[in-house]
Amino acid sequence: MSDTVDHEKLCILLERRFRVLQDVKKISDEMGDCISRRDGVSTEIEMNMRLEALKQCDALWMEIQEMGEAGPESAATIHRLVNTDPWRVEPQDGLERKALEIRKKTIPLIETIQRENDVLQRRLEANRSQTIA
Repeated sequence: MSDTVDHEKLCILLERRFRVLQDVKKISDEMGDCISRRDGVSTEIEMNMRLEALKQCDALWMEIQEMGEAGPESAATIHRLVNTDPWRVEPQDGLERKALEIRKKTIPLIETIQRENDVLQRRLEANRSQTIA
């Protein structure tokens, strides 16, 4: 097994993960609409779709992390490109630049999803407590 990172594969995986996260955002928005309508069945469907998308995102993340297990050089490269602040990393070539640009789009998307997740959770809890009362 080679101790180098396939940068093209890394970019593909990062892009797939970004697209899955975009789907999570879209599903979350649709779930919010269902909650507003108090449509429990549709909310449940959207929650399940969101869970599946998040599982897919986790699987892609694990595959990306596994790319760093070939040896010390690949571990250092994956850490530098995937686990550090992308705004502070100097890319060594075009593919590294592309990987960092994808991460620069992904980080704010994740932050948005996390904020919206908190709001959705509070709205779900409020709807449940109103249903019980």
